[in-house]
Amino acid sequence: MTAPELSNPSVKTDSANQQSQVLPERFPVICIDGPSGAGKGTVAWRLAQSLDYQLLDSGALYRIVGLKAFEAGLLGADGSKTIDEAALLQLTQSLDIAFELNNTSGRIDIIVNDERVGEQVRNET
Repeated sequence: MTAPELSNPSVKTDSANQQSQVLPERFPVICIDGPSGAGKGTVAWRLAQSLDYQLLDSGALYRIVGLKAFEAGLLGADGSKTIDEAALLQLTQSLDIAFELNNTSGRIDIIVNDERVGEQVRNET
């Protein structure tokens, strides 16, 4: 750590130590909890839009991993298969996940390893 980082943990410097950027010590975090299908994602999306916040759809992240684990044969159709944790870890680390705003629909597209999987991830079938 450099001297500014030791005296003020909110000061971050790049590896070349050429410029520094002051980051807030705390970022606002809003969590929304509720049962499946209650509209948590819709509420979160609208709230993030109105506050001009970034949205992390953690539910989508769980469903992406589940989808890819199922496709890789790591899960049984009913989820009863014992999971090989090492294989699941390797699979998870191989996923390149992106959330992109679709300017036409206004929705967030989900792309995993260059494949659009939003419909698969969002449908509960």
